[in-house]
Amino acid sequence: MRGFAARLSLLLLIVSLVVSVHAQSNAGNNEKPDEATRVHRRLTFKRGWMGELIDSEAADAGFGSFWAGSFEAGTVKLAFTDFKASDGVGLTVRHGTFRSPDEANRYFHWIIEKRATDILKQGPKLDKTGKVTGLRAEVKLVGTSSAVLWTENEHFFMIISSSLPDALELEKPH
Repeated sequence: MRGFAARLSLLLLIVSLVVSVHAQSNAGNNEKPDEATRVHRRLTFKRGWMGELIDSEAADAGFGSFWAGSFEAGTVKLAFTDFKASDGVGLTVRHGTFRSPDEANRYFHWIIEKRATDILKQGPKLDKTGKVTGLRAEVKLVGTSSAVLWTENEHFFMIISSSLPDALELEKPH
């Protein structure tokens, strides 16, 4: 699954699943909800920009990633997709493919060490049957952002948002 077409298919599948995510409804409130009431609203997500970014700090730390079907040592390229939730909150999903599950897990821990200001929750990532597929964490980042990050085999995913409840809702199909 390291070919460009396979990764693009995986990303498009993830995006199509994410766009169809819904939460419980709290209709009739036109004001922007606070964190406590956000979880009771019906959320939809509209896909925005998609592209790639280079994590040069991670590359300087010795990481490398797959892109367009080949491994690039010393370069960490991540695909990204921006979303806008129906409550007005912006979110960004990042995805990278690494050489192995161990390398994806190492990047996961490195991100937490270098970029998180607080770890809210950390443990295994479970699939729908309860099988461990990787690692997962909920963290606070510098500023007002939060993130949900996880690994699945050699894949790394991260959802960044000013609203952790929105990020958790966007994560649900995964």
